[in-house]
Amino acid sequence: MKFRSAEKILAVALLAAVLIVPAAVYTIGDESEAATPDDYYYNKLSDYSKKAYIELLEGIENFETDIEIGVATLYSDASTPEDAKTNIDIAAKAILKDRPDIFWFGKSTGNSVDLYGMTYTTSDPDKIQSTSKITVKPTYGMTKETATNYQNAIDNSLKSFNAGSGTAADKLKVIHDYIINNTKYKQSLSGDNIRNIYGTFVEKSVVCEGYAKALKYLCDKNGIECITVSGTGITEKGSEGHMWNYVKIDSSWYLVDATWDDPISSDGKDVLRYDYYLVGSNSTKSSHIPENDQFKPMLPTLSVSDSTSRPSTPEPTPTPTPTPTPTPTPTPEPEPGVTPDNPSTPSEDEGTVETYTIADTNSIYLVDVDIVDSTIAKMDDDDVAVIDVNDVKYTMDKNSLQLLSNYIDSKNSKVRFNAEIESQPFKTFNVLNYERNVYTLTITVDGLEVTDTGIFGSEFSVKVSVPYEKSLGDMSFIMGAWKLTDGEAGDRITAELEENYVSFNLEETGDYIVGSNPYSNISITVVVIAIFIILVFLLLLLGGSGKKKKKKN
Repeated sequence: MKFRSAEKILAVALLAAVLIVPAAVYTIGDESEAATPDDYYYNKLSDYSKKAYIELLEGIENFETDIEIGVATLYSDASTPEDAKTNIDIAAKAILKDRPDIFWFGKSTGNSVDLYGMTYTTSDPDKIQSTSKITVKPTYGMTKETATNYQNAIDNSLKSFNAGSGTAADKLKVIHDYIINNTKYKQSLSGDNIRNIYGTFVEKSVVCEGYAKALKYLCDKNGIECITVSGTGITEKGSEGHMWNYVKIDSSWYLVDATWDDPISSDGKDVLRYDYYLVGSNSTKSSHIPENDQFKPMLPTLSVSDSTSRPSTPEPTPTPTPTPTPTPTPTPEPEPGVTPDNPSTPSEDEGTVETYTIADTNSIYLVDVDIVDSTIAKMDDDDVAVIDVNDVKYTMDKNSLQLLSNYIDSKNSKVRFNAEIESQPFKTFNVLNYERNVYTLTITVDGLEVTDTGIFGSEFSVKVSVPYEKSLGDMSFIMGAWKLTDGEAGDRITAELEENYVSFNLEETGDYIVGSNPYSNISITVVVIAIFIILVFLLLLLGGSGKKKKKKN
């Protein structure tokens, strides 16, 4: 009897334990998954980079600030510290591609996640020795506590999600539809989480990178082979940096682009499409161009034809036709995931200048000959092309774009456009302190900065438009731009005030300030008016004192 009583007590205790166990709370760093990675890009790395991948992943999962790697044991083929760093660098990039769940690694910088903030310390600066070690200091975008809270929020958001128990194709459709139906495309590049899975599943507003990482995350959870692919997306309106997925279904690889299947409709309504769902290379070879980097040879070969599991996009419900009346031509719906500068196509009779957006991004943008030539082919002689980087617009006409293409082709290289805006303190006459935006405009070819844009040709011209908050008294005819040299403003460059931008021709790259007054953030008009008022006051004062003297006489 005592034995049976003990059994009852034990059973009750176990039942109570089950009932009072709280919901699982995910703590970053508790998993041991890092040491045994089984991810697509990891499996494509060299043996040396695979070892670096494991070392880095273990440290990154635990938020280690100093990850020490023994060079001699890991990189027997490396003759210099730089060779060893190359293996570490590609391993770090592979982690970003393989592990969307490690959203704290790197810092979001507009169009990409920056892992280049990683720094290295080498014990032997010149050559690898048997005792050489490299200490890697990773870049983290948040604290461990914040990352844990983020993961718990993601888990809570996905509580009700269930991909079902069907085939891989069945599960993929559920995942694709869930992401699109619960996510809005972020049209601006502001926000800390627009490129990670927290932004997708919790904040529900991301750009293409957030869509692609979320799709991979849910595919990984449901046993579907899926990878992220970075490159260039090309539409009728131009091209831009983009990210999408390759997914393996029924032993074949297909492209899935959830971003472009969730277009920005003209009426603001949610739209679900399958235009870029399980499509083959014949359907995407001119729209999705993988980046030509060290990962391109690792990519799987896509099926030539589309998958038979691909559903068709439903036709929109027709609306009753109203009584015919003269109405303006409606504005067509924008391209998927892209808001074009000019969505309407002008007729030849209108003589309207068309603007083609080559890029709209918040980080350095890489331009190659294919991107430029595909844009030139669509342009009329009076059209212009824009590269928008960090809200700074580089505008070129067709002739200048052709000169740029010729230069890139002759050098067999690519051109990088970049723009950074930083508020910096200034002093006026060493007295008045104030903040002013400094625009750092850079163009590089093969890593070398172009100081004079004339390198592309004597007739090459590029107009730069920088965002500018108009102040009291600012007028277009007095606006100017000044290049800074050692903090001092140079000669005035003629500029134009166009809505919320100041535009000027860029002949030399470097740091610039704009406005109507190089010495202050106060408009020169206001200064002139103030001086005029002071002069009038002085004249009145002098006139008054003169009258008093006459009365005395």
